[in-house]
Amino acid sequence: MTNFQINKDSEKFKERLDDEEDEKTCIKWSVLKFKQYLQKKGVDVEEMFLKINDVIVKTVISFEAHLMSKVY
Repeated sequence: MTNFQINKDSEKFKERLDDEEDEKTCIKWSVLKFKQYLQKKGVDVEEMFLKINDVIVKTVISFEAHLMSKVY
C-alpha cells in the first residue's frame, strides 16, 4: 500500500493543495505548488529539475539497448 491509499480514509484528508489549505495536511500537491514551496525554502528549483531530468535521461539510456533488443 502507498501512503495515499492509507491516508485517503483519514478525516483530515485533503487531496489537493489550494492556496487557503494547510500544506502540512494535504496529500497531493500540484507540481506548481511544489515548486513554489521549494522556492520559499530557498531551493534553486530550475537547477533541481534539470538534475532530475538528467537522471531520468541517463536511466532510460541505460536500458535502451535491452529494451530495443526485445522490440525488434
